[in-house]
Amino acid sequence: MSIPAKITSKTVERKKREKAAKRESILNATQKLFRDEGVANLTMQDIARANDYSIGTLYLYFKSKDDIYAALAARGCRLIDSKLSELVAEEGRPARPQVVDFLRHALSTLQEYSGYFDLLSALSRGGVQPEISQENLLDLLSVTSSSLEKAGDLLRRSNPSLSLQPDQLADRVLLLWAQLLGVAQIFGTERSTLFATHSCDSLVELMADLIMIPEHKN
Repeated sequence: MSIPAKITSKTVERKKREKAAKRESILNATQKLFRDEGVANLTMQDIARANDYSIGTLYLYFKSKDDIYAALAARGCRLIDSKLSELVAEEGRPARPQVVDFLRHALSTLQEYSGYFDLLSALSRGGVQPEISQENLLDLLSVTSSSLEKAGDLLRRSNPSLSLQPDQLADRVLLLWAQLLGVAQIFGTERSTLFATHSCDSLVELMADLIMIPEHKN
């Protein structure tokens, strides 16, 4: 006797939801583990044990520790992307508070999801590449691309008097991202005495000032 297509479809959808829920559960537990123990100190066996899974079960969801790292990084970047969407959609609000709001939100997120910085660094420098599934890699790159485009819109709005060519705007966006990632790297770790006297808030204000400097004419 054949199984009705409707029942088969419902079963497939239920299994997809269950797998997605387990994947999110693994990410939640591993995010805390990375934060408490440090990524470098952990193995897939440690992660499986923390999630009460066998190592074989864990590999059904992620191909490596780097793969989990990438999924968490994409999660953090989606939070930044969502904030950018919110700010770009706002009308009538002064530009500088928008920029400051974005910088604070982005730095807070990047400190929590510091793997984003490390993965972008590894992916851009060549050599031995992180072992990341195609799905997670495309997800990470796609959401980053979306955020860069929206950041460009925000920068254009913050400097309405500027007449920037696409490549000039892209350079400014790249500089903004580099500043964000660099500051997040400093404040996302235990600071040495070299950075102990610096305030994240003061750096946010300074970054906003630099971003909103009008173009100098020769």
